[in-house]
Amino acid sequence: MNKLFDEKENLIQLLGNVGCRADDIAVIQKFIREDDFCAAKRLLRRHRAELLENLHKSQAQIDCLDFIVYQMEKCKKAKK
Repeated sequence: MNKLFDEKENLIQLLGNVGCRADDIAVIQKFIREDDFCAAKRLLRRHRAELLENLHKSQAQIDCLDFIVYQMEKCKKAKK
């Protein structure tokens, strides 16, 4: 078996680093112990999709802020 899965603390640390919740970490560990890698991958892919959705929301917020700043700068230049 992969060293990552042999050392429980490594896996817990990595899953925590990517923002997995404690209950999801426990379920993923259970699936790995049971050699149910398909179920573990499903949970990981779901978490990845959540992260990506949050990234897209953050990008939209950044775009909006950039537009506001652009409009402010445009207004300032027009007054000169």
